[in-house]
Amino acid sequence: FQAEDGIRDYKVTGVQTCALPIYMNRSADPPIVPRRGEQGFAMVTMLIVMVVVSMLVVVMLTTQDHTTTATARNRSWGAAVHVAESGVHEAIAYLQSTNGVPPTGVQQGTTAEGTWQYRVTALPRNHYQIDAVGTVGQASALAASRRLRVLLAPPTSFR
Repeated sequence: FQAEDGIRDYKVTGVQTCALPIYMNRSADPPIVPRRGEQGFAMVTMLIVMVVVSMLVVVMLTTQDHTTTATARNRSWGAAVHVAESGVHEAIAYLQSTNGVPPTGVQQGTTAEGTWQYRVTALPRNHYQIDAVGTVGQASALAASRRLRVLLAPPTSFR
């Protein structure tokens, strides 16, 4: 507050004062004008940051998708071996049940994981070659097929 001279009156022996608020006239302040070249700098900076963050998100999502697909493909690859082994076990069981007479052509069957096929070829001296294929997966990207070749011979005590 500021003291200001009051109005003098002939009956008053002193000077009367009153308190008035002091404030600045805001309209009288000069407008703040950005310097040349600063206009739009914040927007350009924000756009660059947003592009960089967007690119990082895309890279992270792509990497995660690749990891998920690779893991599923690896599981299919391992499961295909188990399915092919099921075919080999079926071939051995067939040979045991027929006293060594191999089946003709390709035999096939299924498990809970996939399908197998096998072919038994008789070799000299009571040896057999079993070629088995195990296939798993429905989607082309996740399908896997594994081949096994087993040479089966009688124990050495029977030769």
